[in-house]
Amino acid sequence: MSFSTLPDVDLRRRTIIFLQDLARSVATATSVLVSLIESVSQNETTKEMYNKIKTLDQEAREIKRNLINTLMKTGPILTGRDELIRLVSSLGAIIDFIEAAAYRAVNYKSFRKLPSPVMENIKSLSKNVAEIISSLRECVFLMASNPARVNDVGRRVIEKESEIDELYRTLELRLLNGDLEPSVVLSTLEVIRRIEKASDEALNALDLVTILVMI
Repeated sequence: MSFSTLPDVDLRRRTIIFLQDLARSVATATSVLVSLIESVSQNETTKEMYNKIKTLDQEAREIKRNLINTLMKTGPILTGRDELIRLVSSLGAIIDFIEAAAYRAVNYKSFRKLPSPVMENIKSLSKNVAEIISSLRECVFLMASNPARVNDVGRRVIEKESEIDELYRTLELRLLNGDLEPSVVLSTLEVIRRIEKASDEALNALDLVTILVMI
């Protein structure tokens, strides 16, 4: 979708700013999650990092409400309005998954009992998800500045998603087929499943970005 076709300049500007702010919050929260999991693996304090993710999540919710209200006021005159609303909801879902994973990583004591090799796998998973969401953020910014490049950057998201699926499945099997305590397995699955869901949602968001730049 060409943002130059929006009904008025002010609406176009506000829509772009809200979308970019939301994508930035999502990417930042995911980066903080990587650092949080690293701190958990070192038995370091994580409260401040979780609070930062929580704050970003709350800010994202406010941005989401403002953007959806802005889009709803346009009525049917805005081409791609429904896809934009779905994109906003998708970005909001990503940061919700990130916050939920961070909460469990911080508060589930059994999660800190993981052996080093398993924790290294989780760190790798979180870093790869951070990469995919960083690329998604870039795609959102390109919608306004250079929509022709969205497909090129989006290709990185698709390729990385395949790697993440393999990492997640390998880790899940390792947990379920291993001899760790049930509480450790369950708490770890609670964390990694939400991280993986954030990755899946990023792919859904990319599909919407791709549709929007084609409209």
